[in-house]
Amino acid sequence: MKRFIDWIRNLSLIQQLFIIILVSVMIFSLLVFGYLNASIDNYAETQLYTLMKSSQDEVIFAYESGIKNAEALNQRIPNNMEHIIFSKGKQVTHYGTSYFNSAVVKKAKTLTDFEGDFLEASDRIEETRYYFCYQKFSKNMMIITIADTGYSQLMRKSLLSGVVDILLIVMLLIFFILLFWVGSIIYPINQIKAYIDKIRTGKPAFMLVSRNDEIGLLADSVVAMQRELETQEKVKMEMLHNISHDFKTPIATIKSYAESIKDGVYPYDTLEKSVDVIYDNANRLEKKVQSLLLLNRFSYILDESSDIHEIAMQEIINKTILGVKVIRPDMNIEANLKEVFFMGNQESWRVVVENIFDNALRYAKSKITVILNEEDGLLIKNDGPLLEENKIKSFFKPYEKGETGQFGLGLSIVKRVCNVYGYEVTAFNQNDLVVFKIDLKNKPKKQASKGTEKKRR
Repeated sequence: MKRFIDWIRNLSLIQQLFIIILVSVMIFSLLVFGYLNASIDNYAETQLYTLMKSSQDEVIFAYESGIKNAEALNQRIPNNMEHIIFSKGKQVTHYGTSYFNSAVVKKAKTLTDFEGDFLEASDRIEETRYYFCYQKFSKNMMIITIADTGYSQLMRKSLLSGVVDILLIVMLLIFFILLFWVGSIIYPINQIKAYIDKIRTGKPAFMLVSRNDEIGLLADSVVAMQRELETQEKVKMEMLHNISHDFKTPIATIKSYAESIKDGVYPYDTLEKSVDVIYDNANRLEKKVQSLLLLNRFSYILDESSDIHEIAMQEIINKTILGVKVIRPDMNIEANLKEVFFMGNQESWRVVVENIFDNALRYAKSKITVILNEEDGLLIKNDGPLLEENKIKSFFKPYEKGETGQFGLGLSIVKRVCNVYGYEVTAFNQNDLVVFKIDLKNKPKKQASKGTEKKRR
């Protein structure tokens, strides 16, 4: 079965269409020649009895009217049909152009003992089925009509022929509808394939699929993806240019200072001060390299990490603030921290908080406010320049260059960590402040409960 399914999957849509049509015809044919076959037989018998009764009424009218010359009437009686009139069990006269053998007439005569007014019956005589229609009229008069299977077989053949014709017409109609439908699917798919092939080989590509269904959405997504890739490529090239420029200055400084010291010359007054310049530039290089490594390292460490547990965010924030105060003692940092727990890895959340603080320190004028509670999550506010509305959406994308010339890997790391642990980070302007907010995705509404429990996020 699996091999058959794999074989079907490897077929083209046109080949699958032909198989669907073939299977449909087979199923419908079995339905027709199985279930409908018996229904057609019943319908043909019902129609035959109706015709026999109608012909009987005409014969009875002619007999009671005293019509002796029945030649014209006989011509109107269907072939394979005979009317026999009995009186008290004895045959009186005969109508019709067909004459059945004595065994059939004998069977008909036995029906004269029937005490009712009307009877329909059938019997197999000498391997042929015959149909009998008995009816009383006048006093002690009765008419028995005999018909063989010729008429019913003719009607059955006519009905089956009509059904087969309808079946063929329906199948052809379905085939052309499906063919048109599959063609309308294959053509845009081939367009998308050709578009992707051109993109893969670096050729200029253009695609226009005017559809509002899933295929149209797929085509729009592919085009949007290509535009995003082009944008990302441009951003990466600019990022590489920025990185090379940022690396060039400290490397040149380190190299020139090292060569000078080697020659016994101290470029910055004393040996100690000159070595400090080398050390400071080495730290700058280290920080930039760490940002690049962190972005790549988090791509697999976070996905593979099983070290996920409750983290006391209040403790991480306090440690970060202590470190910031040493670097920027002039910065006013206000903290309103409650006991709130985030799920994840402690080192990852430490990097998140430090990167947001690093951004805030770069732009803040004089004040940073930190709020941590169950309702709002983590809020870090600064009084720096407000964010541009058109850049907020791309604020956490990697390689986005900031206003101060940084190539923006820190905030992309923040977003990466939050996404992995099920949190959402946003940036927005609020009352002349820039706000970074981290909170759970799809956060459930708070429900009142008695007692005090450890707050978990």
